[in-house]
Amino acid sequence: MSATAWGELAEWYDAKQGDTGDLWHRTLIDPTFLRVVGEVRGLRVLDLGCGNGYLSRRFARAGAVVTGVDDSAPIIERARAHDTRDLLGIDYRVADAAHLALLKNATFDLVTSNMALMDIEAPVTGRPSRMRSPGESRGGPSRQRDTTGPSPGTHAPCATRAS
Repeated sequence: MSATAWGELAEWYDAKQGDTGDLWHRTLIDPTFLRVVGEVRGLRVLDLGCGNGYLSRRFARAGAVVTGVDDSAPIIERARAHDTRDLLGIDYRVADAAHLALLKNATFDLVTSNMALMDIEAPVTGRPSRMRSPGESRGGPSRQRDTTGPSPGTHAPCATRAS
């Protein structure tokens, strides 16, 4: 779906997802996704296709430093409005997930995308270029746990972690 179409649905989508996701997400999607993501405390997390930011806020409350990216400005406005109330310090950006030049100097420990790859016209594949490499973690060697889900375009959640 295009950014324009999502913009037209922003109010409805934000109300539907709220602060904890809708029933479908809470009961079927998020439990598995969050189990795959694991502990985020102290990590720099990029939430690609963050929508209204309900998962970005969850990660921030769990101690992560979060950047949320979505290509729909009206949806990002709603995500920022939630953060204004919660004061979680999430950096929300309007950008196409396939073209993240605005983050070219950023480094992330974890990149997530939950139920968004099917809406990205040219989905990101492979390892994001500024994700920490194994051995590059803060404080010494790291083990990379690649938790990338099925191929882009499917409805499965995915996350890639280098920790």
